[in-house]
Amino acid sequence: MAKIAGWTITLISADVNAGDISVKSFPSPDGIYSAEVFEEVGGGAISPFCFVLVAIHPKDVNLIKYKDYEKYQVYSDDCDSFKESSSPKIFWIENRTVEINFATTLAQHMSRKMLIRSLDLSGQVKVKFISE
Repeated sequence: MAKIAGWTITLISADVNAGDISVKSFPSPDGIYSAEVFEEVGGGAISPFCFVLVAIHPKDVNLIKYKDYEKYQVYSDDCDSFKESSSPKIFWIENRTVEINFATTLAQHMSRKMLIRSLDLSGQVKVKFISE
């Protein structure tokens, strides 16, 4: 686990059938909530894949497994691991408002399933989306 410029990156070693998993945490300005970007990349040269999920949850909730993240997700999509800038980008506007900027590359236009929610599970955090 590494802490860089206000967010935390956790690298999780996955089993051989899964990809490499990383989690980036973005705490709300008041520290009560956290937005976390869960990304899984793998498959190698023959069948590459990349999946990203954003979960918003109270800071005291410990998300350990993928299923934990699914419960709190406000955004999920296939991702393009070869683009220059990382997507999605997370910005807290206020204590209860977060902005998620995501790229609309060709890979994402062809995504099988994209999820966008305007409120977190608690109904307390408003989520705004900007497509780049």
